[in-house]
Amino acid sequence: MSIKGVGPVTCAIVLGTLGNVKRFKDGRPVTAYSGLDPIVHQSGKSMNLIGHISKRGNKYLRKALSNAALVAIQKNPVIRKKYADLVKRGKPHKVALTACARKLLLIIYSVEKNQKRFYVPDYVTDK
Repeated sequence: MSIKGVGPVTCAIVLGTLGNVKRFKDGRPVTAYSGLDPIVHQSGKSMNLIGHISKRGNKYLRKALSNAALVAIQKNPVIRKKYADLVKRGKPHKVALTACARKLLLIIYSVEKNQKRFYVPDYVTDK
């Protein structure tokens, strides 16, 4: 609950869906479990350069993270900076929002696994 943009409902959905977060080795399996990991289509030597999220995981978890990312873009300086950087690089809104949802999931995972409160690092300036 120390993460701005994550309310009690989102927290309950994420932690209820993930269960014991210590069963995940690091952030990659958590991202894959939620279905927010990129997938690349490949045939022979040619690769499809347009990646999409895999959507393998729980759709309710992805929806909750997406809605929380919308709020976090406004309230959380870390997520706001991530979103602004992606939009500045020319990414569309939904792509940037999905990346912010993944970042938010990794923040939630880290806070829960390490049992520490979330804090904004010094390099993130809130302008």
